[in-house]
Amino acid sequence: MIIFKLREVQARYNITNVSLASALGVNKSLVSEYRTGAKQPKLERINQIMQAIAQLAGEDILKVQPLTLLDLIEWRMDEPEKAQQIKTK
Repeated sequence: MIIFKLREVQARYNITNVSLASALGVNKSLVSEYRTGAKQPKLERINQIMQAIAQLAGEDILKVQPLTLLDLIEWRMDEPEKAQQIKTK
């Protein structure tokens, strides 16, 4: 299971849903859905999100707190019960 940690990254760099949505050219509701896990961004969108966060955070902050892909995504093994439910659907 891939966990998208947008909420944590936004807090770390003090980036609002509105500013991120504006930088991405999307509706802020889409950013909210990414934050809550209601939607998972595709790889291309993750790249755009990384670039937008880097731009919004600013070079000075990134020197002190570098942004990496591991800050934004995490992989966890599915729980056996959930994996079984997915297979049966």
